[in-house]
Amino acid sequence: MYSGLQKSRTKLMPTIPKDFSSLVINGEHAITTSGEEFLRFDNQSSSNRIIIFVDDYSFKILSESEEWFMDGTFKSAPKQMMQLFTIHALVKNIFNVLKDLALGAKLILNSKRVMTDFEALSTFAIQFHFPNVVIKGCWFHFRQAIFRRAVRLGLKQHYHLDEHRELINLFGALALIPIEKINEGFEIIKLFKPNDAKCDQMLTYFENQWLNKIQPNIWNHFDSDIRTNNKIEGLHSGLNKQIISDHQNVFQLINFLKQKQSSNSIEYERLKQAQVVKNKSKKEETKQFQLELIKIEHKNSPKVKEFLQSLCQFIQYPYEYWFDEQNLEEYLIEEAEDDDNSQNDNPLQHQRFEFQRRNQYNGFQSIRGFKFVN
Repeated sequence: MYSGLQKSRTKLMPTIPKDFSSLVINGEHAITTSGEEFLRFDNQSSSNRIIIFVDDYSFKILSESEEWFMDGTFKSAPKQMMQLFTIHALVKNIFNVLKDLALGAKLILNSKRVMTDFEALSTFAIQFHFPNVVIKGCWFHFRQAIFRRAVRLGLKQHYHLDEHRELINLFGALALIPIEKINEGFEIIKLFKPNDAKCDQMLTYFENQWLNKIQPNIWNHFDSDIRTNNKIEGLHSGLNKQIISDHQNVFQLINFLKQKQSSNSIEYERLKQAQVVKNKSKKEETKQFQLELIKIEHKNSPKVKEFLQSLCQFIQYPYEYWFDEQNLEEYLIEEAEDDDNSQNDNPLQHQRFEFQRRNQYNGFQSIRGFKFVN
């Protein structure tokens, strides 16, 4: 719940015009808390508005980084906008602006590895603008997608049964074995499958989605030190907790981004001075240590079945949470609500949303001619 002070600050914010294209972002909302330029691009489109915030220092850090993480959130986006993107998330041709900004700032974007949430449009945009970059899909989102499919197939009521739970966990474990052993691992999973039509559908889904449509090299993390975008998800969750409603005033969002820019700059300076900013929790360190032991033990072993079984014990479904207070029961309640809502959805609403999404995606071509101005 917001304090009286926070509510008062919200009331003092500029009024949002009904015609969002006439919204002007200037003054304190266009600069950082230290007075530096923050608003870098605004196409002021009436249908596909794109607004980019980045300060010089953060952009320099981005240009020097060889590994990017991308994610977005719909919940925190202002009502008039489709989605909020942190730098970790992208839509086609957002990178055209980033390239132009980098050129004007005499910087080279040097990412070698990018982690995303498997959104097809995002993956295509990365491949188009950075053909040599290695794309990795977030292991969290990989397992989330698997569990949600299991929920939709009606397997959630069987999750307490060992054989059904093991089947779902084994799919997640495939991402942690050597990539050349994935096909063998999938055949082994077939042997573990309960004699259940819904489990047959689950196997078909996994084969079509994760072996044929999305190549294993994207979701396999046997050689990855970092497997998830969970830290970014935590940022979005922090934003969601700070806002009064699901879709806040755009100026609330800008203020939040300014606060994060300021705190991240301070933390980065501390890191440069070899100061510890944030330690992993003991739980995280223990889990990582256990996983590495399993991988070392089975790395050169021909016994893929035993490898998968060991990993299966390591994995906790529905998937890893970055907030300890969340649990399976809460997740199933949330999924049940989603299922109920989906049954009442009008198919035309889904079509309209998809059209808007693609229209926005294609509309980003309008920023191709943007040039950075000092």
